Amino acid sequence: MARRSSKRDYERGDRVGELIRRILAEEIEGLDDDRLHLLSFTGVEVDNELNVAKVYWSCFEGNDEEITQALIEHRGRLRKAVSSQARIRHTPSLEFAPDHGIREGARIEELLRDYEPNPEAN
Repeated sequence: MARRSSKRDYERGDRVGELIRRILAEEIEGLDDDRLHLLSFTGVEVDNELNVAKVYWSCFEGNDEEITQALIEHRGRLRKAVSSQARIRHTPSLEFAPDHGIREGARIEELLRDYEPNPEAN
């Protein structure tokens, strides 16, 4: 039996991660939970064995712990949606983590706008 290259495994993980992200994004719209208002999934990292999918999310409003707790409470429904919509043999367990990249980027832009260079300092 031919051994798969690591490049192919990496690409499969990316494809499965993107598929899971899209399914979760659609499913989250149907949840009636105020804690998940304006939530978006920014990425999904899937391990090579497809056992665990780490789901990164971002939201401009709300407490990170509350949002993570809400996602954990809805994990069963979200995993069931992935199971029924994705054509993969094993549905990975879902872990949730905040993605602070968007917030940090907005904060950096704010700091740069407020920055007033002193031309006399040179």
